[in-house]
Amino acid sequence: SFDSSGQLRKRSDAEETIEVALGLMESLDYKPIRKDISSVRNALPNFLTYFETAKKAVKNCQNLSDNKDALSALYLAWQWDKAVIKSKDIPRKHKAIEQRDLHLELAKLLLENEAQYHALKQKVYAELNQIIQASSMVECINSLLRPYLNNSRNQVTQEFLNTFMFYHNHRRYHAGKRKNKTPMEILTGKEQKEDWVDLLQARVKKKDSVLLA
Repeated sequence: SFDSSGQLRKRSDAEETIEVALGLMESLDYKPIRKDISSVRNALPNFLTYFETAKKAVKNCQNLSDNKDALSALYLAWQWDKAVIKSKDIPRKHKAIEQRDLHLELAKLLLENEAQYHALKQKVYAELNQIIQASSMVECINSLLRPYLNNSRNQVTQEFLNTFMFYHNHRRYHAGKRKNKTPMEILTGKEQKEDWVDLLQARVKKKDSVLLA
């Protein structure tokens, strides 16, 4: 989301980069990927909607402090922190940790005192955490679904996808800021007391009772 100076990237620049990549792929004149390229191009407007959320988040952050340099440092620290979480490569993770801590230290030095630093960091992170990249959501779903697709050699049924969707919506997160919450709890604000397996069994029993009636 942010460039190396802590400035929010422009949506137009991201669209241009993707269009160039798609154009290069088209120049290969490889028929099997033509349909996929067209699908990506058609869906492109929906992929980058997080830029609008990012602009609002940054605007809210600018209302928190007049210290633009400290804000930029916190933006980059937040971005590197995301890289720490996502990175599976140890050297890359260590680099992300180093960069995150470096920018956090810079933000601390730019602010008047440590209490102000901690308060601003918490508020800035809360604002930036509203930014959800479409690619991140796709990667999350893909990482969960891919092992099942591999085992079934991509021969899946609609019933399987329905079951997977139910699992994904009612499973409980085991780590991160959403720990011990389920997607449905976050969406509806209502507590989910049962495990997803119990909910699924109840759903099946209810359906069977209706069919037997």
